[in-house]
Amino acid sequence: MAQFFLYLLFSSDDNGMVRKTIRQMAADNDMSTRKVLQYLSEIKTLKACTTEGRGGVEICNYPFYIGEQTNTSTKTTLSYDFVEDEYKDAFFKWLEFKRGCKKMYKTQKSLQICYNHLKKISKNNPPLAMQIVEESIANNWSGLYERKENKKDNINLNNMKYDSEW
Repeated sequence: MAQFFLYLLFSSDDNGMVRKTIRQMAADNDMSTRKVLQYLSEIKTLKACTTEGRGGVEICNYPFYIGEQTNTSTKTTLSYDFVEDEYKDAFFKWLEFKRGCKKMYKTQKSLQICYNHLKKISKNNPPLAMQIVEESIANNWSGLYERKENKKDNINLNNMKYDSEW
């Protein structure tokens, strides 16, 4: 089957189309038309090709097989020069967590917005920024949120009024 697939690749045009009949393919490969149909069926189940009626076979992902490079894997290098020294530990800890979750910031602008947000919600306090980052990581949050302080109302038990029957 692999040899037949290579035959299809070498017989295809620049768009990955093979325009030969089943009989022509069988004659080219010294095999029966039944065997050609079987191989085509197996290749189709692997999603490596599609067939179009009589004598039309299209190779799926043709540019990959002929070695053409695609522009989908261009990586941009982000700069971290804007991060102040006092915030580096907290911010890089957050970025390491995001990288582990495979949800990294993809643009320079989104990275800077995240940093500015961290500074804002920490009220320009680096130790508080570290607490915010650690709380977000501990709770597996996808973002950074302002900490809610546990404010317990001072309740004076002597001033409470109880129901007399209780």
